[in-house]
This record gives sequence, C-alpha cells and structure tokens, in this order.
Amino acid sequence: MMMKENAAFFTGNDRYEGYVADILRLVAARLHVDYDIYLSTDGSYGERSAASGHWSGIIGQVVRGVSTQASTPARPIGYRYTFRGQQRKQMSGFLTKLE
Repeated sequence: MMMKENAAFFTGNDRYEGYVADILRLVAARLHVDYDIYLSTDGSYGERSAASGHWSGIIGQVVRGVSTQASTPARPIGYRYTFRGQQRKQMSGFLTKLE
C-alpha cells in the first residue's frame, strides 16, 4: 500500500492505492463495514524489546488493541510473483489479533 502521488487532493482511505488498499475496499464493500487506514505511529513494522518483551510498530498496535488489523510487506525468499506482466518481489501480509 502506498500514498497516491496526488494524495493531498484526497481524504481518508482514498489517499491510498495498491493491492492491499484494493483488497480492503472490496472486503469492506462485500461485508458492509467501515474501516480506516492509517500509518504506524512510530513508522515501524514492529520489533520485540529484549528488555521488556513489548512489541513496537504496527505489531505492537495490534497486540495492545490499538488496531484490529495490520498489513505489512511479506518478502518470499527465492520467489518472484508476476502481476499483469510485471515482476514483483514482494507481496502483502495481514496480521489480525485473535481472541
């Protein structure tokens, strides 16, 4: 997911584009739910502190209940994926906190 080049002319979820943004729009429309996309407050995917055991980044936001889901790039090792004739080196992954 990425910000559109002209994101300044849009608000909310319409500022984003890409595979994950498209999937979120389709799922939300199908399930008739609302959602908000926002970036990680500390700009990281997440790292576990050896000292405290707490997670940072978007993983930490899901663990703490600040967010219900997160999306990150998942980089498969040794594979290339083709999408509409263009080679892609990464796919997107989703993280959901299970109760």
